[in-house]
Amino acid sequence: MTTKNSCPNVSGRWGTCSTRPSLARSSSVRRRGAALVEFALIATMFLTMLLGMIQFGIYQSTTNTLWNLSREGARFATVSNPSDAAIVDHIRQSAPPNVDMSKMAIAITPATRTSGQPVEVRLTYNMGDKIIFPFVGAFLGKDRTIPATPTNGETTVKEYNYSTVSTMRVE
Repeated sequence: MTTKNSCPNVSGRWGTCSTRPSLARSSSVRRRGAALVEFALIATMFLTMLLGMIQFGIYQSTTNTLWNLSREGARFATVSNPSDAAIVDHIRQSAPPNVDMSKMAIAITPATRTSGQPVEVRLTYNMGDKIIFPFVGAFLGKDRTIPATPTNGETTVKEYNYSTVSTMRVE
């Protein structure tokens, strides 16, 4: 016998005409909501790691390029014993397009070189333009404090200078 608000009980389950909410349907909605929250958490962590790896790759590629440029400059200085201007010119010509030469400082010591003496080529490069993602750049830079001026207070900025040195003996 059925009543007005219920359906016949078939093997212990409520029929589809029941006014009672379906337990199976409400649990699937809860599972979808939990899956969405889990996806949001995992995707955020994954995307952060991916962007960090891309930024580190850009940074590492530039440091390798700078190291090779300093090594090439030192090799050129030892083989042909040129002037400092010729060494700087050789480094500028050897640089790939992703290195902005206006942001590079080149120091060559000693000024006069003799056979058997070491020559040192030091490159210092401002890597500020290589930092694409600021949250990753926070780990790569060094804090530098700019003193207060009459119009501005003391501020702290990130500095992204990379320096490399290559030393070789003059032939």
